[in-house]
Amino acid sequence: MVNAEDKTIKESKIDIARPTDGGYGWVVVFAAFMMNFIVFGILNSSGILFVELSEELQAGKAATAWISSITFGTLFVSSPVSSALSMRYGSRIISIIGSLIAGIGFISSGFAESIYFLYISLGLVSGIGLGLVYLPFVVSVGIYFEKRTSFAMGISVCGTGVGTFVCSPIVEGLLNEYGWKGTTLILGGIVLNLAVFGSLLRPHVKHFDNNQNICLSKERNSHPDFYSEPQNVAYGINSNNFLFEETEKCLANKQTRPSAIYKSNSRLKEKGDLDNLPKEHTCTRILKSALSYYDFSSFKNFSFIIFLFSNFFIMLGMNAPYIYLPDRSQEKGVSKSDSAIFISVIGIANMAGRIVIGWFADQKWVNRLLLYGTSMVVCGTATVINPLDDSVEYLMVYSVIYGWFSGVFICLYAIILIDLLGLQKFSNALGIVVMVQGIASFIGPPAAGWLYSKTGNYNTSFYAIGAVEIFGGLLVSFIPLARKYFIKQTLKLDTECEVIEIHTGDNS
Repeated sequence: MVNAEDKTIKESKIDIARPTDGGYGWVVVFAAFMMNFIVFGILNSSGILFVELSEELQAGKAATAWISSITFGTLFVSSPVSSALSMRYGSRIISIIGSLIAGIGFISSGFAESIYFLYISLGLVSGIGLGLVYLPFVVSVGIYFEKRTSFAMGISVCGTGVGTFVCSPIVEGLLNEYGWKGTTLILGGIVLNLAVFGSLLRPHVKHFDNNQNICLSKERNSHPDFYSEPQNVAYGINSNNFLFEETEKCLANKQTRPSAIYKSNSRLKEKGDLDNLPKEHTCTRILKSALSYYDFSSFKNFSFIIFLFSNFFIMLGMNAPYIYLPDRSQEKGVSKSDSAIFISVIGIANMAGRIVIGWFADQKWVNRLLLYGTSMVVCGTATVINPLDDSVEYLMVYSVIYGWFSGVFICLYAIILIDLLGLQKFSNALGIVVMVQGIASFIGPPAAGWLYSKTGNYNTSFYAIGAVEIFGGLLVSFIPLARKYFIKQTLKLDTECEVIEIHTGDNS
């Protein structure tokens, strides 16, 4: 038996930094705040740009809406791939590359002569770039915080509301001064600043060995239901980034809590010379990394399937008011400056809703699922009755209500996922949910624009937008029934296993 002293001689310890819950972590929170400020501040102001593009390019509402839909959809759909790349190469480099791609997309849009070019530049290219930017910032905040994760995340996502409030009048002013081409060029320059904030996402690792194979060990935690053993314990490693990727994955998923990394010569002897093994092509490794991000076992949980459908229907309508409210109000005689204010009001109400509802949802006596579903029903109901009046005051009240309760969706859907599946499956399930949200974002706004082209007004579009949000909110009311069924089936299976064990023991 090897004693502790001999083990210390054979193995050299390399410390990994634990979440600091402060310190440099607040710099990362600031960077994530500014990311949300720039990305979603600009995207949520797309409705103001939508009006100008529709007029200048003489394109229909549905055709123009595809630009924003492609951007939002590509951003969300590419986020899981962004996560896999971040694990492989590090959050800093991927976010910087993403900001450069997004900036190129915006800047090249300034030279567009057709709407089809904008589908590629402003939609696809910018969407891919922003998708590469988005998730590394979110994951980095989770790496630097443990006890204060919710608080740190809450501060960072407030950048969305503040950005929407600030960027809407800025975009309106730029359009009046420079036109839509000049505006996209300037917005491209602003987007390039994401590279500066991306450079602040430094790896959260104290020290590691460049030359030796390592074995990743894990502190035993007193909550086995929340933390699981790592899938792969030993790795042959010759690069700093790969060490960081595994550390980042463990800390971000909260599935393991790595305390030390050990260099093991005996492990190398057991495995053989790993350098002589055939090396996979880079594209193959990236594809495998992306696919390994998903754990489709969550689909065995009927509650998760219901929640997935709920997210899909809610996201069908969630982004549409940002795009169509300015145009709908201008058609009814509201000035361009006032229509831009509506988006700013949605943004600031959205931020306030996230803070207040986020605190409220943390109270033990609050049913988060009920709060989530009710808020989505209120959000959809307000949208359904939006066409009843065209006055500035009425639309201002609608903006406050919609902004406040739509903020609940962003604030609670990830927390509810944890409540439903636990931390062990949270990261993988989140990737699936985000992808479904992206697919819905592709469909929703163009469908609303198509309804406008068929009816000649926005009434039917807002009825449809509100209806799908109400339906998505009502769907979650079936989750408690599904959870009871799931628990009942689990207990039944456990009982059957115990009977089999007893029977086997008797036979032996």
